[in-house]
Amino acid sequence: LVASGPVLRDVEVLRRTVVCAFDHRGSGLMVGRKSWYQPTLAVPGGRLQRFAIAGADGVWHEADAVILDDKVVLSSPFVAAPRRVRTSAGR
Repeated sequence: LVASGPVLRDVEVLRRTVVCAFDHRGSGLMVGRKSWYQPTLAVPGGRLQRFAIAGADGVWHEADAVILDDKVVLSSPFVAAPRRVRTSAGR
């Protein structure tokens, strides 16, 4: 049992992508659906949402985000050299 959700451990910029590594991953990262006070349910084939990246100009763009092993990899065709990452919780 993991007492918290994933906690960001490291961020690395590799060319046009940002690679985010996490601690407290439990049985692994996943796309999930959460209802109040209920366990998170996996959404097979689900798409990561609510991630954005920006370059040195500070202009935010929606990021393409995928899970690779224990990392989340972010990119955008509009950001050649990413410098910032953000995510928002549920809306």
